[in-house]
Amino acid sequence: MNTKKIIHIQKVAGIAGSENYLLTLLPQLKKYGYDTTMLVLADSEDGPESFIEQMQAVGIPTYRISMGADIDPLLVFQITDYLIPNYFDLIHTHLFHADIYGSLAARLAGIPAIISTKHGFNPWRSKKKYGFLDRLAASQQQQIITVSKAIGEWLVKTEKLPLAKMRVIPNAIEIEDIQPITKHPKELVNFSKPIIGTVSRLLHQKGVHVLLDAFAKCLEQHPQASLVIVGDGLYRHQLEEQARTLGIVENTHFLGYLQQPRLSAVVSEFDIFAFPTFGEGFGLVLLEAMAVSKPVVASNVMAIPEIVIDGQTGLLVPPDNSDALAQGLLKLIDNPSLCQQFGFAGRQRLEQEFTVDRMVQKTIAVYDEVLGISRVT
Repeated sequence: MNTKKIIHIQKVAGIAGSENYLLTLLPQLKKYGYDTTMLVLADSEDGPESFIEQMQAVGIPTYRISMGADIDPLLVFQITDYLIPNYFDLIHTHLFHADIYGSLAARLAGIPAIISTKHGFNPWRSKKKYGFLDRLAASQQQQIITVSKAIGEWLVKTEKLPLAKMRVIPNAIEIEDIQPITKHPKELVNFSKPIIGTVSRLLHQKGVHVLLDAFAKCLEQHPQASLVIVGDGLYRHQLEEQARTLGIVENTHFLGYLQQPRLSAVVSEFDIFAFPTFGEGFGLVLLEAMAVSKPVVASNVMAIPEIVIDGQTGLLVPPDNSDALAQGLLKLIDNPSLCQQFGFAGRQRLEQEFTVDRMVQKTIAVYDEVLGISRVT
Protein backbone atom coordinates (compact mmCIF):
# COMPACT_ATOMS: atom_id res chain seq x y z
CA MET A 1 0.00 0.00 0.00
CA ASN A 2 1.28 3.47 -0.90
CA THR A 3 1.94 5.76 2.05
CA LYS A 4 -0.85 8.27 2.61
CA LYS A 5 -0.21 11.74 4.00
CA ILE A 6 -2.48 12.84 6.81
CA ILE A 7 -2.55 16.03 8.87
CA HIS A 8 -4.17 16.56 12.26
CA ILE A 9 -5.27 20.09 13.16
CA GLN A 10 -6.19 21.41 16.61
CA LYS A 11 -6.13 24.60 18.64
CA VAL A 12 -3.83 23.88 21.57
CA ALA A 13 -3.66 25.69 24.90
CA GLY A 14 -1.75 23.29 27.14
CA ILE A 15 -1.97 19.53 27.49
CA ALA A 16 -5.25 17.92 28.51
CA GLY A 17 -7.49 15.12 27.22
CA SER A 18 -7.45 15.79 23.48
CA GLU A 19 -3.74 16.64 23.46
CA ASN A 20 -2.89 13.39 25.28
CA TYR A 21 -5.07 11.55 22.77
CA LEU A 22 -3.04 13.02 19.91
CA LEU A 23 0.27 12.26 21.60
CA THR A 24 -0.88 8.66 21.96
CA LEU A 25 -2.47 8.15 18.53
CA LEU A 26 -0.19 9.92 16.06
CA PRO A 27 3.04 7.97 16.69
CA GLN A 28 1.10 4.74 16.00
CA LEU A 29 -0.12 5.67 12.51
CA LYS A 30 3.10 5.25 10.54
CA LYS A 31 3.10 1.46 10.81
CA TYR A 32 -0.25 1.43 9.03
CA GLY A 33 1.03 3.45 6.07
CA TYR A 34 0.06 6.95 7.24
CA ASP A 35 2.70 9.70 7.14
CA THR A 36 1.41 12.07 9.82
CA THR A 37 1.88 15.80 10.45
CA MET A 38 0.47 17.93 13.29
CA LEU A 39 -0.71 21.51 12.71
CA VAL A 40 -1.24 23.53 15.88
CA LEU A 41 -3.47 26.60 15.98
CA ALA A 42 -2.76 28.97 18.89
CA ASP A 43 -3.29 32.58 19.87
CA SER A 44 -0.81 34.67 21.84
CA GLU A 45 -2.10 33.44 25.22
CA ASP A 46 -2.43 29.72 24.51
CA GLY A 47 1.07 28.47 25.28
CA PRO A 48 1.26 25.35 23.08
CA GLU A 49 5.05 25.01 23.34
CA SER A 50 5.10 21.96 25.64
CA PHE A 51 2.69 20.06 23.39
CA ILE A 52 4.72 20.93 20.29
CA GLU A 53 7.94 19.80 21.98
CA GLN A 54 6.41 16.50 23.09
CA MET A 55 4.91 15.83 19.66
CA GLN A 56 8.22 16.50 17.95
CA ALA A 57 9.97 14.29 20.52
CA VAL A 58 7.87 11.30 19.40
CA GLY A 59 8.81 11.95 15.77
CA ILE A 60 5.76 13.85 14.48
CA PRO A 61 6.54 16.96 12.37
CA THR A 62 4.62 19.74 14.12
CA TYR A 63 3.94 23.26 12.89
CA ARG A 64 2.17 26.26 14.38
CA ILE A 65 -0.14 28.85 12.85
CA SER A 66 -0.85 31.89 15.02
CA MET A 67 -4.44 33.05 15.41
CA GLY A 68 -5.48 36.63 15.87
CA ALA A 69 -8.67 35.86 17.78
CA ASP A 70 -11.42 33.23 18.07
CA ILE A 71 -13.15 34.90 15.13
CA ASP A 72 -10.38 35.19 12.55
CA PRO A 73 -11.51 34.81 8.91
CA LEU A 74 -7.92 35.12 7.72
CA LEU A 75 -7.12 31.88 9.55
CA VAL A 76 -8.92 29.87 6.85
CA PHE A 77 -6.56 31.26 4.24
CA GLN A 78 -3.48 30.78 6.45
CA ILE A 79 -4.33 27.09 6.81
CA THR A 80 -5.11 26.84 3.09
CA ASP A 81 -1.75 28.39 2.24
CA TYR A 82 -0.06 25.71 4.32
CA LEU A 83 -2.09 22.80 2.92
CA ILE A 84 -1.75 23.53 -0.82
CA PRO A 85 2.05 23.17 -1.18
CA ASN A 86 2.11 20.29 1.35
CA TYR A 87 -0.62 18.17 -0.16
CA PHE A 88 -2.36 15.75 2.20
CA ASP A 89 -4.66 12.86 1.40
CA LEU A 90 -6.73 13.33 4.55
CA ILE A 91 -7.41 16.08 7.08
CA HIS A 92 -8.34 15.13 10.66
CA THR A 93 -9.60 18.03 12.78
CA HIS A 94 -10.10 18.21 16.55
CA LEU A 95 -12.12 20.66 18.65
CA PHE A 96 -14.27 23.55 17.48
CA HIS A 97 -11.74 25.96 15.95
CA ALA A 98 -10.01 23.31 13.85
CA ASP A 99 -13.35 21.82 12.81
CA ILE A 100 -14.59 25.14 11.44
CA TYR A 101 -11.43 26.68 10.01
CA GLY A 102 -9.72 23.42 9.09
CA SER A 103 -12.69 21.90 7.26
CA LEU A 104 -13.23 25.01 5.16
CA ALA A 105 -9.50 25.31 4.41
CA ALA A 106 -9.37 21.66 3.34
CA ARG A 107 -12.09 22.28 0.80
CA LEU A 108 -10.34 25.39 -0.52
CA ALA A 109 -7.14 23.36 -0.83
CA GLY A 110 -8.96 20.67 -2.80
CA ILE A 111 -8.65 17.94 -0.16
CA PRO A 112 -11.98 16.05 -0.08
CA ALA A 113 -11.20 13.56 2.71
CA ILE A 114 -12.04 15.25 6.02
CA ILE A 115 -12.62 13.63 9.41
CA SER A 116 -13.44 15.28 12.74
CA THR A 117 -13.12 13.94 16.28
CA LYS A 118 -15.42 15.35 18.95
CA HIS A 119 -13.64 15.10 22.28
CA GLY A 120 -15.71 16.89 24.86
CA PHE A 121 -18.87 18.32 26.25
CA ASN A 122 -19.14 22.11 25.99
CA PRO A 123 -22.30 23.80 27.35
CA TRP A 124 -21.80 26.77 25.01
CA ARG A 125 -22.45 24.49 22.02
CA SER A 126 -26.17 24.70 22.82
CA LYS A 127 -26.22 28.24 21.37
CA LYS A 128 -27.66 28.27 17.85
CA LYS A 129 -24.72 30.02 16.18
CA TYR A 130 -22.32 27.27 17.24
CA GLY A 131 -24.65 24.57 16.02
CA PHE A 132 -24.92 26.31 12.65
CA LEU A 133 -21.14 26.54 12.28
CA ASP A 134 -20.61 22.94 13.35
CA ARG A 135 -23.25 21.73 10.88
CA LEU A 136 -21.51 23.73 8.16
CA ALA A 137 -18.23 22.00 9.00
CA ALA A 138 -19.96 18.60 9.26
CA SER A 139 -21.33 19.03 5.74
CA GLN A 140 -17.71 18.92 4.53
CA GLN A 141 -16.71 15.94 6.70
CA GLN A 142 -17.02 12.30 5.63
CA GLN A 143 -16.91 10.86 9.15
CA ILE A 144 -17.29 12.25 12.67
CA ILE A 145 -15.57 10.29 15.41
CA THR A 146 -16.90 10.73 18.95
CA VAL A 147 -14.96 9.53 21.98
CA SER A 148 -18.16 8.28 23.60
CA LYS A 149 -21.68 7.35 22.62
CA ALA A 150 -23.00 10.01 24.97
CA ILE A 151 -21.19 12.94 23.32
CA GLY A 152 -22.43 11.81 19.90
CA GLU A 153 -26.03 11.64 21.10
CA TRP A 154 -25.70 15.03 22.76
CA LEU A 155 -24.32 16.63 19.57
CA VAL A 156 -27.08 15.11 17.44
CA LYS A 157 -29.70 16.46 19.85
CA THR A 158 -28.10 19.85 20.54
CA GLU A 159 -26.45 20.76 17.25
CA LYS A 160 -28.43 18.51 14.88
CA LEU A 161 -25.23 16.91 13.58
CA PRO A 162 -25.78 13.95 11.22
CA LEU A 163 -26.04 10.69 13.16
CA ALA A 164 -25.20 8.69 10.02
CA LYS A 165 -21.65 10.11 10.02
CA MET A 166 -20.96 9.28 13.68
CA ARG A 167 -18.48 6.60 14.75
CA VAL A 168 -17.71 5.92 18.42
CA ILE A 169 -14.04 5.28 19.22
CA PRO A 170 -13.33 5.50 22.97
CA ASN A 171 -10.16 7.10 24.24
CA ALA A 172 -7.36 4.90 25.54
CA ILE A 173 -4.09 5.04 27.45
CA GLU A 174 -0.80 3.20 27.27
CA ILE A 175 -1.26 0.89 30.25
CA GLU A 176 2.47 0.19 30.47
CA ASP A 177 3.13 3.90 31.02
CA ILE A 178 0.85 4.06 34.06
CA GLN A 179 1.75 1.55 36.74
CA PRO A 180 1.47 1.54 40.53
CA ILE A 181 4.51 3.19 42.09
CA THR A 182 6.12 1.47 45.04
CA LYS A 183 8.06 4.53 46.25
CA HIS A 184 5.98 6.89 48.37
CA PRO A 185 5.78 10.24 46.51
CA LYS A 186 7.16 13.25 48.33
CA GLU A 187 3.96 15.20 47.62
CA LEU A 188 1.98 12.96 49.99
CA VAL A 189 4.56 12.18 52.66
CA ASN A 190 2.70 13.95 55.48
CA PHE A 191 -0.88 13.16 54.46
CA SER A 192 -2.97 10.85 56.64
CA LYS A 193 -5.09 8.01 55.28
CA PRO A 194 -7.57 7.42 53.80
CA ILE A 195 -6.76 9.67 50.87
CA ILE A 196 -9.58 10.77 48.59
CA GLY A 197 -8.16 12.27 45.42
CA THR A 198 -9.15 13.85 42.15
CA VAL A 199 -7.33 15.04 39.03
CA SER A 200 -9.09 17.85 37.23
CA ARG A 201 -8.92 21.25 35.65
CA LEU A 202 -10.24 23.61 38.30
CA LEU A 203 -13.33 24.87 36.49
CA HIS A 204 -16.93 25.08 37.69
CA GLN A 205 -18.01 22.35 35.26
CA LYS A 206 -15.67 19.85 36.94
CA GLY A 207 -17.63 20.02 40.22
CA VAL A 208 -14.63 20.17 42.57
CA HIS A 209 -16.60 22.56 44.80
CA VAL A 210 -19.17 19.78 45.29
CA LEU A 211 -16.34 17.43 46.28
CA LEU A 212 -15.17 19.92 48.92
CA ASP A 213 -18.66 20.01 50.44
CA ALA A 214 -18.87 16.21 50.35
CA PHE A 215 -15.43 15.83 51.92
CA ALA A 216 -16.42 18.13 54.78
CA LYS A 217 -19.28 15.71 55.52
CA CYS A 218 -16.89 12.74 55.37
CA LEU A 219 -14.60 14.38 57.94
CA GLU A 220 -17.43 14.29 60.49
CA GLN A 221 -17.02 10.49 60.60
CA HIS A 222 -13.36 10.20 59.53
CA PRO A 223 -11.50 13.28 60.81
CA GLN A 224 -8.13 11.81 59.79
CA ALA A 225 -9.02 11.63 56.06
CA SER A 226 -7.16 13.68 53.45
CA LEU A 227 -8.39 15.23 50.20
CA VAL A 228 -5.85 15.68 47.41
CA ILE A 229 -6.71 17.86 44.41
CA VAL A 230 -4.36 17.63 41.43
CA GLY A 231 -4.76 20.23 38.70
CA ASP A 232 -5.04 23.94 38.18
CA GLY A 233 -7.43 26.45 36.66
CA LEU A 234 -9.44 29.62 36.99
CA TYR A 235 -11.37 28.40 40.06
CA ARG A 236 -8.39 27.45 42.21
CA HIS A 237 -8.52 30.60 44.37
CA GLN A 238 -12.27 30.19 44.92
CA LEU A 239 -11.86 26.53 45.83
CA GLU A 240 -9.08 27.31 48.29
CA GLU A 241 -11.30 29.97 49.86
CA GLN A 242 -14.17 27.46 50.05
CA ALA A 243 -11.91 25.02 51.90
CA ARG A 244 -11.06 27.75 54.41
CA THR A 245 -14.75 28.61 54.87
CA LEU A 246 -15.61 24.95 55.44
CA GLY A 247 -12.81 24.61 57.98
CA ILE A 248 -11.12 21.74 56.12
CA VAL A 249 -7.86 23.43 55.12
CA GLU A 250 -5.70 21.14 57.29
CA ASN A 251 -7.04 18.06 55.49
CA THR A 252 -7.24 19.50 51.96
CA HIS A 253 -4.21 19.70 49.67
CA PHE A 254 -3.97 21.46 46.29
CA LEU A 255 -0.98 20.05 44.42
CA GLY A 256 -1.36 21.96 41.16
CA TYR A 257 -0.61 20.45 37.76
CA LEU A 258 1.51 17.28 37.72
CA GLN A 259 3.01 15.48 34.75
CA GLN A 260 3.81 11.79 34.40
CA PRO A 261 5.37 9.90 36.09
CA ARG A 262 4.75 12.06 39.17
CA LEU A 263 1.01 12.03 38.46
CA SER A 264 0.85 8.23 38.55
CA ALA A 265 2.94 8.20 41.72
CA VAL A 266 0.40 10.44 43.43
CA VAL A 267 -2.73 8.69 42.10
CA SER A 268 -1.24 5.34 43.16
CA GLU A 269 -1.47 6.55 46.77
CA PHE A 270 -5.15 7.48 46.58
CA ASP A 271 -7.55 5.15 48.37
CA ILE A 272 -10.52 6.46 46.38
CA PHE A 273 -10.67 8.44 43.15
CA ALA A 274 -13.47 11.04 43.01
CA PHE A 275 -14.77 12.58 39.80
CA PRO A 276 -17.68 14.97 40.52
CA THR A 277 -18.05 16.43 37.01
CA PHE A 278 -21.26 18.04 35.73
CA GLY A 279 -20.73 16.73 32.21
CA GLU A 280 -17.97 14.93 30.36
CA GLY A 281 -17.42 13.86 26.78
CA PHE A 282 -15.21 11.05 28.05
CA GLY A 283 -13.05 11.39 31.17
CA LEU A 284 -9.55 10.16 30.32
CA VAL A 285 -8.38 10.60 33.89
CA LEU A 286 -10.75 7.81 34.93
CA LEU A 287 -8.67 5.41 32.84
CA GLU A 288 -5.55 6.58 34.62
CA ALA A 289 -7.19 5.81 37.97
CA MET A 290 -8.33 2.40 36.72
CA ALA A 291 -4.78 1.68 35.49
CA VAL A 292 -3.53 1.79 39.08
CA SER A 293 -6.56 -0.17 40.36
CA LYS A 294 -8.37 2.65 42.15
CA PRO A 295 -12.08 2.47 42.98
CA VAL A 296 -14.04 5.41 41.58
CA VAL A 297 -16.92 7.52 42.85
CA ALA A 298 -18.13 9.64 39.95
CA SER A 299 -21.10 11.61 38.65
CA ASN A 300 -23.67 9.59 36.72
CA VAL A 301 -23.63 11.90 33.69
CA MET A 302 -23.00 11.67 29.97
CA ALA A 303 -20.06 9.36 29.14
CA ILE A 304 -19.14 8.38 32.70
CA PRO A 305 -21.38 5.24 32.81
CA GLU A 306 -19.63 4.06 29.62
CA ILE A 307 -16.38 3.93 31.61
CA VAL A 308 -17.34 3.28 35.25
CA ILE A 309 -19.74 0.39 35.81
CA ASP A 310 -21.84 1.18 38.88
CA GLY A 311 -21.45 -1.47 41.55
CA GLN A 312 -18.63 -3.23 39.66
CA THR A 313 -15.73 -0.81 39.17
CA GLY A 314 -17.03 2.05 41.29
CA LEU A 315 -20.08 3.98 42.39
CA LEU A 316 -22.08 6.46 40.32
CA VAL A 317 -23.93 9.28 42.10
CA PRO A 318 -26.15 12.16 40.92
CA PRO A 319 -24.18 15.25 39.82
CA ASP A 320 -24.15 18.42 41.91
CA ASN A 321 -25.24 16.50 45.02
CA SER A 322 -22.75 16.67 47.85
CA ASP A 323 -24.85 14.43 50.12
CA ALA A 324 -24.93 11.60 47.57
CA LEU A 325 -21.24 12.05 46.83
CA ALA A 326 -20.41 11.92 50.54
CA GLN A 327 -22.47 8.76 50.97
CA GLY A 328 -20.60 7.09 48.10
CA LEU A 329 -17.22 8.09 49.51
CA LEU A 330 -18.15 6.94 53.02
CA LYS A 331 -19.36 3.58 51.71
CA LEU A 332 -15.91 2.93 50.27
CA ILE A 333 -13.98 4.41 53.19
CA ASP A 334 -15.86 2.02 55.48
CA ASN A 335 -15.30 -1.00 53.22
CA PRO A 336 -11.65 -1.45 52.15
CA SER A 337 -12.38 -4.89 50.67
CA LEU A 338 -14.96 -3.32 48.34
CA CYS A 339 -12.35 -0.74 47.32
CA GLN A 340 -9.99 -3.55 46.42
CA GLN A 341 -12.71 -5.41 44.51
CA PHE A 342 -13.70 -2.33 42.48
CA GLY A 343 -10.07 -1.44 41.80
CA PHE A 344 -9.26 -4.90 40.47
CA ALA A 345 -12.38 -4.95 38.28
CA GLY A 346 -11.58 -1.48 36.94
CA ARG A 347 -8.09 -2.56 35.90
CA GLN A 348 -9.55 -5.61 34.11
CA ARG A 349 -12.09 -3.44 32.29
CA LEU A 350 -9.35 -1.06 31.16
CA GLU A 351 -7.31 -3.94 29.74
CA GLN A 352 -10.32 -5.26 27.83
CA GLU A 353 -12.02 -2.12 26.53
CA PHE A 354 -9.67 0.89 26.52
CA THR A 355 -6.35 -0.19 25.03
CA VAL A 356 -4.36 1.95 22.63
CA ASP A 357 -4.23 -0.89 20.11
CA ARG A 358 -8.02 -1.06 20.07
CA MET A 359 -8.34 2.72 19.62
CA VAL A 360 -5.73 2.81 16.83
CA GLN A 361 -7.25 -0.12 14.94
CA LYS A 362 -10.70 1.49 14.96
CA THR A 363 -9.26 4.84 13.83
CA ILE A 364 -7.33 3.21 10.99
CA ALA A 365 -10.54 1.48 9.89
CA VAL A 366 -12.22 4.89 9.52
CA TYR A 367 -9.26 6.30 7.57
CA ASP A 368 -9.19 3.27 5.29
CA GLU A 369 -12.92 3.49 4.65
CA VAL A 370 -12.80 7.19 3.77
CA LEU A 371 -9.81 6.70 1.47
CA GLY A 372 -11.08 3.47 -0.08
CA ILE A 373 -8.20 1.35 1.21
CA SER A 374 -8.63 -2.40 1.52
CA ARG A 375 -6.22 -4.29 3.74
CA VAL A 376 -5.52 -7.99 3.29
CA THR A 377 -5.45 -9.73 6.66
